[in-house]
Amino acid sequence: MTDLGAAEGGGREALLLGLGDAGRDGDPERLAREAAALVGRHFGAARCGYGEVDEAAGTVAVAADWTAPGMASVAGVHRLGRVGPTIAGRLRRGEVVRVPDIRAEGLDPEEAAAFERIGARAVLTVPHRREGAWVAVLFVHAAEPRAWSEDDAALLAEVAARTFAALEAVRAERSLREALDFNRRVLGASSDCIKVVGLDGRLLFMSEAGRRALGLPEGWEAAGAAWLDFWPEAERPKVRSAMAAARAGGGGTFRGWMARAGGGAGGGAGGGAGGGRVFWDVAVSPIPGADGRVASLLAVSRDLTAQRRAEDRLRESEARFRALADSAPLMIWTNDAEGLCDYVNARWQEFTGRPAAEAYGRGFRDAIHPGDRAAVAAEVEGAYAARRPFTAEYRLRRADGGWAWVLDTGCPRTGPDGAHLGYVGSLLDISERRAAEERQGLLIHELNHRVKNTLATVQSLAAQSFRGADAAARAGFEARLQALAGAHDVLTGEAWEGAGLREVARRALLPFAEGGRVLAEGPQVRLGPRATLALSMALHELATNAAKHGALSAPGGRVRLGWSLEPPGLRLLWQESGGPPVAAPRRRGFGTRLIERGLGGELGGRAAIEFRPEGVVCRIEAAVESGEAA
Repeated sequence: MTDLGAAEGGGREALLLGLGDAGRDGDPERLAREAAALVGRHFGAARCGYGEVDEAAGTVAVAADWTAPGMASVAGVHRLGRVGPTIAGRLRRGEVVRVPDIRAEGLDPEEAAAFERIGARAVLTVPHRREGAWVAVLFVHAAEPRAWSEDDAALLAEVAARTFAALEAVRAERSLREALDFNRRVLGASSDCIKVVGLDGRLLFMSEAGRRALGLPEGWEAAGAAWLDFWPEAERPKVRSAMAAARAGGGGTFRGWMARAGGGAGGGAGGGAGGGRVFWDVAVSPIPGADGRVASLLAVSRDLTAQRRAEDRLRESEARFRALADSAPLMIWTNDAEGLCDYVNARWQEFTGRPAAEAYGRGFRDAIHPGDRAAVAAEVEGAYAARRPFTAEYRLRRADGGWAWVLDTGCPRTGPDGAHLGYVGSLLDISERRAAEERQGLLIHELNHRVKNTLATVQSLAAQSFRGADAAARAGFEARLQALAGAHDVLTGEAWEGAGLREVARRALLPFAEGGRVLAEGPQVRLGPRATLALSMALHELATNAAKHGALSAPGGRVRLGWSLEPPGLRLLWQESGGPPVAAPRRRGFGTRLIERGLGGELGGRAAIEFRPEGVVCRIEAAVESGEAA
């Protein structure tokens, strides 16, 4: 049996000194391997290893072991039961296991056989406990029987404790490095200016993003700089208040402008390029120390310069709009996306005698005449639903209590992203225009009444003049007067501003349209007053002639009237078919002369009548006074 006191590997001091140098690179696995090698060589052993115990899982993990040439490694995770019931039990109780010879120790046969299989005849194993828990084990195996001394056991126990402590230190240092690296990456990824401020108000740390945002030079040292000095005098009371709140264990927030380095006096620190100002949103909070008391302050500043300048531009734009709106002679209003009024200008307030607050929301409608509200609401709500402009005329209460007619015009507003923001509109006082229109309407009706009276007088005089004369001539004259009166009725309904060709044709041909024998079709064309009278008389003459001599005088006869707008103006075609054979008259009658000579002159165009055997054809070309297709 070998005495380990004479083993190779040098003395105890050399072992412990070498152990202190192990694992300096911060690798826990390498530290465990180097510790095992030092112990193994010191004892001249066949194998040495360090394992970490997880009693809850019932395992021991040997990250790395040292072996003499020809010996197998036992590195890996093993069940504690494989160590053997005798040895495992003693280790759980915190006992050092010294086995000079596994064959003579009286171990369980399977336990002894397990050691034989890995080439271990002698075993020295020490457990390491922490706070009552078994956490690690250090073992030495000899290939031959060996006697283990108390000093050997004590040395191994000391090595196990030191190895455990060194591993914890390495792991703690690695965790700290990883945490610091993580913090650096987090701070590097943040665009905020992050600072740690001492209780004396001096900086302990500033993030790189903060340095760049402030225009400070690369390599600028934050430690020791007074944070308050970065701020202009006007902002410093807010800074002091936020710091005081954080020192007291609470938190403080504020917003303020700070000059960048090189941006001018009154608020900059350090040298460097940059210039200009930065608007910060700042939150200051306490950082507790190990004793739970406030040890320092965390100040996180977010650059809101672009947002603040955009807000300033928006406020300036709104101020310009209000100044323009309040100086405008029109009443101007806006509403939001929900259709609720959120602004009326000074003119609206002066006109209605109501403060702006009474118009907000749905109060705007209260100034509208009760009799007009339903119609206005229907028009406006339909426009809102379709996001289209609208116009509406209604009565609005004046400041004196009376009612004024106004023209309300609204247009939808959209944001840069196309989102609907609401409507903007204006109100125009049209009371005078409405009164003028009413007066004009009265005058037109009076004129129409007088014209009809005149026509009636003419008709009476004609009746007296034609007494005893040809009845047909008298009837023709009266029919022409009636056609002229009908044209006057159409123009009166349009305030003598003109008439639509469809309505002119319908009124002129109505007495002859029974049974659907007259077809009139074409686009809507707006005619002036002169064209309306001339075409009404021409269509009456054509229809009268067709009823007496042409297509409408026969049961199967038909008349087709069509028109179109083609350069240089209106083209109208009258065609008869299905009537008796037509022969050209020996002389031109009044109706033909009225159409070919009078109509051409009145319309600034020309008209021609063809007496074809199959039916009369009349072509009319006219320069329309006020034409538009609809």
